[in-house]
Amino acid sequence: MRPLLPKRAAAPIALLALALAAPAFAARQEKTVDRTLPAAATLELDNLAGTITLVRAPGSDLRVVGRIQAEAGSDAAARDLVESIDLRFETRGDRHVVLAHYPLDRYRRFAYPVEGAEAHEVPWPLSWLISAGGSTMTYEGERVTVVGRGSDSAPVLFVDFRIEVPAGLAVQVRNRVGPIGSSGVAGDQSLDTSSGDVGVAKSSGSLRVDTGSGWRASTSPPTPTPRSTRRSACRSRSAPATRWRWP
Repeated sequence: MRPLLPKRAAAPIALLALALAAPAFAARQEKTVDRTLPAAATLELDNLAGTITLVRAPGSDLRVVGRIQAEAGSDAAARDLVESIDLRFETRGDRHVVLAHYPLDRYRRFAYPVEGAEAHEVPWPLSWLISAGGSTMTYEGERVTVVGRGSDSAPVLFVDFRIEVPAGLAVQVRNRVGPIGSSGVAGDQSLDTSSGDVGVAKSSGSLRVDTGSGWRASTSPPTPTPRSTRRSACRSRSAPATRWRWP
């Protein structure tokens, strides 16, 4: 399931040519991790690359589903990549903490495929993965680069999350590369992606959105975050302001 996201824009033709020139990997593998957790006050989730979808839970339990995906030149190599990611679940007091641990001892570059390249339409917030050779950031205390196409030194490896959030649970999500979508969540939300869109619908509670390069759209205004917070309730560091809107 894809999250609710704003309409994407096409990237320049030059970027598309680069995307189409990317090497194709013959094998794809995936692994799903499905965990149900008891009620708590807060969920904290940290991921390097992928799509994160938040929906309202049908009951009082918190459910986290992580879909690990990899591409490589053979089934064995792709399976090895999938198994190299460790989804770590910890409970610290009244907080559930989920971390996607990538094989940083083996690689410092990873590829997150740019959706739409084959159809000549690259999402604007992710076009820099191809045009600028990726982006370098700190993840788990290490300098890591995410690029838009895979290679021997930058394997295609990412995790998509779907989270069923019970009413009243506060959510803090940090996704370095990739979109975040939230629908029907009844609780405070902090949604942070360094590159990707953020879409929010039918939610209640305070909302804090931070995007490095992306759009933020909502179909229901949030409860304002107090002015004393370090960052504004809704912020983009580089997206054009005209693409930010509350309906």
